[in-house]
Amino acid sequence: IDPSIKKLRQLRFLYLTDNQLNTFPSGLKKLKKLEKINIERNKIEQLNNINFKPLKKLKFLELAFNQIKEIPDNIVQLKNIIKLNFSNNLLQNLPPVLQQLKKLEGLVLYKNQIKALPDWLYQMQNLRELDLYFNQIIEVSPKIAQMKGLKNIYLAGNKIISLPEEIGQMSNLEGLYVYENYLSYLPKTIANLQNLKYLRFNHNQIDYFPMEILKLENLEDIDMA
Repeated sequence: IDPSIKKLRQLRFLYLTDNQLNTFPSGLKKLKKLEKINIERNKIEQLNNINFKPLKKLKFLELAFNQIKEIPDNIVQLKNIIKLNFSNNLLQNLPPVLQQLKKLEGLVLYKNQIKALPDWLYQMQNLRELDLYFNQIIEVSPKIAQMKGLKNIYLAGNKIISLPEEIGQMSNLEGLYVYENYLSYLPKTIANLQNLKYLRFNHNQIDYFPMEILKLENLEDIDMA
């Protein structure tokens, strides 16, 4: 990336998609007004040595379709980040420092290699969207009920056998996407989700469906194919 980009001190949005970048451009730390950085579809492998601290106004960081194996602890320097997108990378684990990002509302981890969700993740009260599409998750803990602010949770394309009854306590949930798993039934407690609009559980092994769910007045889209 041309070093002269450092002169663009008023820059707020930067798109560097579909290039051949191997590293996160260090010169970006000079662009202190940046609110969004999109570096999708490159060849970045790690972020460990990046100083994110000067990017105090950054709200959106898009790093999908790279080769990142871990989210580094220095990500905690992004105090005002609202959305992180690490989809289509090589992540296997999530670092506990993510829970320190108090303004984070969207965490997109689509198509990685995550097998288990850490307990601290369920304590992230400010999350509104959690995208875990097409990972290798087997189990969802009852502690998911602690995520009271969550509006959409994407769990399709995993290896989930059952959902906890406690999912019915997620009162703000609007979208529940659990298709292409190994579910044989849905918890009756889903009928308690009065704000639920989208329920997709197609391509499972469902042999029991609680009819109470059909009484949800806000339900707009249901897929049970």
